[in-house]
Amino acid sequence: MIKKIVSLTYNELIKQLKKTSVRVIISLMLILAILIPIGMNLIDTNDIYDNSNKFILENAKANVEELKKDKTEAGKIHLAIAKIEEEVSKLIVENEADSIDWKSKELENYRENSMNIFAIKEILNGINKDLLLTNIYNVNPTEIEEYFNLSKEELNKKLEKTTKENEEIKNIVINNEYLKHLSKEIKVKEQIIEERDKNLKELEKSLEKDGKNEELKNELIRGKKDKVLFKKLLEISKYRYENKINFEKDNWKNKTLMDIEKLYQELNMDMLTEKEYQRQASMDSSTINYSKYQEMFKQNQKEMEEKINRNWYSLENNLPQLEFIKDARSVINGTYEVFIILIVLVIIIISGGIVSSEFSKGTIRLLLIRPVSRWKILLSKLLATLIIGYGMLIVSISVLIITSGIIFGFDTLQIPVVQTVASKVVDISYIQYILPKILISSTSLVFIISLAFMISTLIKNTALAVSISTIVYLGAMPSIIMLSIVNISWIGNTLIPYINQSMFNLAPSFIETLKVQNGIIMNPTFGGIQLLIVSLIMLIITFFIFTKKDIKN
Repeated sequence: MIKKIVSLTYNELIKQLKKTSVRVIISLMLILAILIPIGMNLIDTNDIYDNSNKFILENAKANVEELKKDKTEAGKIHLAIAKIEEEVSKLIVENEADSIDWKSKELENYRENSMNIFAIKEILNGINKDLLLTNIYNVNPTEIEEYFNLSKEELNKKLEKTTKENEEIKNIVINNEYLKHLSKEIKVKEQIIEERDKNLKELEKSLEKDGKNEELKNELIRGKKDKVLFKKLLEISKYRYENKINFEKDNWKNKTLMDIEKLYQELNMDMLTEKEYQRQASMDSSTINYSKYQEMFKQNQKEMEEKINRNWYSLENNLPQLEFIKDARSVINGTYEVFIILIVLVIIIISGGIVSSEFSKGTIRLLLIRPVSRWKILLSKLLATLIIGYGMLIVSISVLIITSGIIFGFDTLQIPVVQTVASKVVDISYIQYILPKILISSTSLVFIISLAFMISTLIKNTALAVSISTIVYLGAMPSIIMLSIVNISWIGNTLIPYINQSMFNLAPSFIETLKVQNGIIMNPTFGGIQLLIVSLIMLIITFFIFTKKDIKN
């Protein structure tokens, strides 16, 4: 019996693989598996920042040229400010600083100092107070106003000090002396913590006098939380300084520390009150109630703490995480879903016509007059479809792994992946990490094959089998969007979001939006199990009807 099924399956495979369209598609898949890692290696995200900064610089230059035409006293002030903006923009471009870079922070201080230097010089030259305060911007007006109360000697001292500080900032940026920047940052944070300590002591004294003052109590609680936050941020800066971790955009350690800093700041945020949440929910179009928000807030806090622990673990054990590095692992992890989507679309065409085409061509009777059970014929076609689908998946991902290994180094595939298991941080091999993900995502392939196979067998119409299967597969995400809008959060417990799970996995921000705004929490393993169960039911129905029904064609 097994030999007969194997023989029938082999014949069906040969028949399908002889088709020019199938061979062309497989060839294109393999070419794509080669090209994707090459393309990923060539993509430079830094170009986005560079082009944006160059555009800002060109605008600043154009603004200077335009303001040169204005000969009024106010126009002269605007021109001086525009020249400062041009100088800062030029420094940003020349030193490749972006909005989140340490150089941008230093250059922001440089801009502010330059504005103050200009203001002091104008005051020393006897400028009218109202004229300056009315036309100067991007400065602290209170500070500028105070300059008018200083003596000439005090102004000169301030000018000398600020000019010297600006020269120091400029040299730090130009010479890429990030350790000096860190040293300054550590001192500032230490000063802030000292000030917080003083403020907390004063608040505690005030509370001793007025112990029932709720406002003071809340202020004290908030002050203590802020102090803890700054201590953690100081810890990050010191760790960076001691380990000489630079701020290069491609440095995974830099990205990890930045993520830890962001997570600490998010953890420091308080849970909204019911009134605050209702106001925020109406602005964000959130459909979850307050009790659900509280539950999710606590869960998010736990997840952020786990992520912080993973980040520190990766730094201490020198294990770059996938989201912070471009290597063979991250390229495979970010692109294998594309192949699953493409293979599903290809297999819809194959499975949609594998049985119905026998009816339309009239060859079904020739198959059934053989001394072979109907279910064996049907099973051989199903197995052939599954083999083609999973064969394409295995070959495509194998080529993707090989190409990624050649371009980024096979040694990167040996780097373990940091995971949280039962609240403990562990590292597992990359194969152990990626294989279950591929298998769970590929349950969509099994489901769609079963659906198209059932329609092809029972309705005997290739066009209908292909179109219905395609609509079901590609329509899964739009369906979730529409249902989430009308506050149907239980949709996350059905199989619908997992029919095209790969599309969701390629858009993690969309999954997060569904979770935050609609309370829809994805569970890929649960979804995969549902798809397999429904697939089995569809196949049982297909085999039962096919074996019992009279074939009239």
